[in-house]
Amino acid sequence: MTVNIFDSLTGWFLNLGRDWGYLAVFFGAIADSLIPIVPSELIFGAAGFWVYSGYLNIFVVIFLAVLGNLLASSIFWWAGKTFGVKFIDRFGKYLGFGPEDYIKATRMFNRYGYWSVFVCQFVPLLRSLISIPSGVLKLEFKKFMLATGLGATVWAAALVITSWQLGANWMSVAGLLDTYGKPLTISVGLIILILIIGWYHKNHKKTQSTKSN
Repeated sequence: MTVNIFDSLTGWFLNLGRDWGYLAVFFGAIADSLIPIVPSELIFGAAGFWVYSGYLNIFVVIFLAVLGNLLASSIFWWAGKTFGVKFIDRFGKYLGFGPEDYIKATRMFNRYGYWSVFVCQFVPLLRSLISIPSGVLKLEFKKFMLATGLGATVWAAALVITSWQLGANWMSVAGLLDTYGKPLTISVGLIILILIIGWYHKNHKKTQSTKSN
């Protein structure tokens, strides 16, 4: 039953992409970030297949995928910041995010900071819901959006490019995610961390040199 529903949804979305092109990618990315049960591999996997089929440009697809994610994430962040814990108490049960999840998210933020937002972009369900506690906890909006954008870019690009390379076999991207998703997340996170540390040390040395002169 579930498989038939997924197959029907996949066929419908593929036809939607042929008719609506970039709009399908953009609104699909918004749905992926606002509705936890919408699978990323369907949205971005199909987008990669459209690139493979020659309908769309891969760079525009990735840009629109990230833009849709950022728009949806900002909506959830704003809702969390405006309505606070009351938003979670009232609407969390419909989204699959209860008070106990908020407590866990708070502990995670306290320990890992904005890296939590980045890493959660690679985790199903959490990539849609992490924006709510981010707003409730009043994380700085610019830093929140930067962390979200970086994670969303890596996630969307990985799915779109993989699906594009798989071509007609793009639906196997879900199995590849199960195998390589976690190593990819860790590797990308380490690379970005190294770049940030290198940038900091470089600028720190310049500052020290300027002061000594």
